[in-house]
Amino acid sequence: RTGLDAVPIIARPYLDMQTGAQASMLVAHPDYLRGSIDVSAASDFQTAELLARGNFFERPCDRIDWLAGYRYARLNESLRVQQFSEWTAQQGLIIPGTTKALFDLFRSTSEFHGAELGVVYEERIGQWSLEGLAKLALGSVRSRVIIDGSTTTTVPDAGSATFTGGLLAQETNIGTYRRSEFAVMPELALTVGYDLTSRLRATFGYSFLYLSKVARAVDQVDLEASQLPPEAPTGAHRPAFQFTDSDFWVQGLRVGLD
Repeated sequence: RTGLDAVPIIARPYLDMQTGAQASMLVAHPDYLRGSIDVSAASDFQTAELLARGNFFERPCDRIDWLAGYRYARLNESLRVQQFSEWTAQQGLIIPGTTKALFDLFRSTSEFHGAELGVVYEERIGQWSLEGLAKLALGSVRSRVIIDGSTTTTVPDAGSATFTGGLLAQETNIGTYRRSEFAVMPELALTVGYDLTSRLRATFGYSFLYLSKVARAVDQVDLEASQLPPEAPTGAHRPAFQFTDSDFWVQGLRVGLD
């Protein structure tokens, strides 16, 4: 979050399709416009699986098990840009005290459902153990993207008017969009264990997980505009929506007790 005290001039860039040149929407200016802008982004990832496990090979100090089952994953993301401006001096027909508040919202959800196969290798040397895990899930990702935005202008002694669309979310791309794509979801993990007692083992591990064909919120933003609200859509009708695929991966460290 920032404001006039921190940055004298605040502007949001976009590509003007009418001129083909870089342009910007002014949010704050030290001479005649007081304003602020707030950008927030959120990402939430969840996954679960239901597996059967059986022994494929075993010796006194090592073994190999197979895994088979079902895998589920869900990625929720959002990007919201909110701005507020108030004119402090006359600018053409705009009188002092006029305010403009607008927001752009991009929200995406990707759900994965698939069948999963895997293998686990475990080796024990004295009090130490080493476990390697490899899994692969094949299935589909169902993606949903929601785009919304609005602009509210308030003129002193004249009331307020609200228009559909902000800057990068306008009538040309606002809506709800859905699709389904084939996707893969592999996972790799390595865990080291140490027997603290005959019944208690401490573990430390690393895991890596990848998911293809997800729709991420920030990737659905079109930075080109052929008009600004409340202007009616014209010309190239931008910003426009087009599903943009992306890869998503997470990695992490684990500490536990068995």
